[in-house]
Amino acid sequence: MDQKKWPVPALVIIAWGLLVSVAGVVRGIMTPALPDLLSGVIGLVIFYNFFKLKPWARTGLIILLSFNIFALFVFMLVGVPLVYCLVSMLVCAGMIYYFSRPKIRELFNK
Repeated sequence: MDQKKWPVPALVIIAWGLLVSVAGVVRGIMTPALPDLLSGVIGLVIFYNFFKLKPWARTGLIILLSFNIFALFVFMLVGVPLVYCLVSMLVCAGMIYYFSRPKIRELFNK
């Protein structure tokens, strides 16, 4: 990975994202749920390429997290517990903020 090193918090978030994506794929296969399968595969592709410092993956991750915030808002309107949705939205917003910081953006500049 050249001379560039990931900060520890970023590695934890990337590993967590990969695990959640794998869980989505497994859930999509076990319960024949196309949205879970599709979001899991997209998450795997984005997080793997994000780790490999592909510039498009950073943009893709921010778009994916933004879509997740929107989906959580819709879930909240249809009855998913408010605390779950709000905490998940805060986590997604925190990830967007963290991965938009200059130190992280600098890793993607070649």
